[in-house]
Amino acid sequence: TSDSVVVTYEAAPRKGLHFVGWNDASGRMRRQIWTQGQAIDHRHWIPMYDEMNDKMITETIITFDSSYAVLSNGTLHEKRNNNDGTFTWHYSMTRPHASYLLMLAIGKYAIERRRSTSGIVNDLYYYPECQECVTPTYRLSTEAVDFLERELDVPYPWEKYSQIPVADYIFGAMENTTATVFGDFYFTDPRAALDRNYLGVNVHELTHQWFGDLITARSSKHVWL
Repeated sequence: TSDSVVVTYEAAPRKGLHFVGWNDASGRMRRQIWTQGQAIDHRHWIPMYDEMNDKMITETIITFDSSYAVLSNGTLHEKRNNNDGTFTWHYSMTRPHASYLLMLAIGKYAIERRRSTSGIVNDLYYYPECQECVTPTYRLSTEAVDFLERELDVPYPWEKYSQIPVADYIFGAMENTTATVFGDFYFTDPRAALDRNYLGVNVHELTHQWFGDLITARSSKHVWL
């Protein structure tokens, strides 16, 4: 037998869940919603045990405007048309991960799908008006998966891997399980990539899928991991 608890609530989060551009009357800002859980900021928008010393299998079901893309942890099992101008996206993980690695990102995106040599799906999100930015931004992304699997001698530990740029991000990037969020100041065209590119940050966050996500510190005392 099993028991369940359903919590119905509303929130006006000060941290954890960020709304960008929705109050911009000029219409110049991108309208996005994205999360940042590290260190322990998810508690501001979702009732949960928000500590590093426990792991859980998460499932995310989001209903939102059908003109937007929605990304969360794990595999997308269903994208259902509700015939009212909204879609419902259903994501879930198959293995437990720490609560601070839960993620959600919503915005206007297109997706380029690649696969590593071992078959790991890499979904690369990009702004549709800048398709020329995909190659310089995501340079060597699948090759990095191949390299780390070979050097660590441990297969990539999750179902898939996605990367998504967001506006007004408060850090450089974040290694959420299966889905890295990074500041769109790294989403660059071929010329800008000559001065500042995403490759180093890209490989750094990918490495955290093993060290930090698969192997997680018990407390922030070892947050370096």
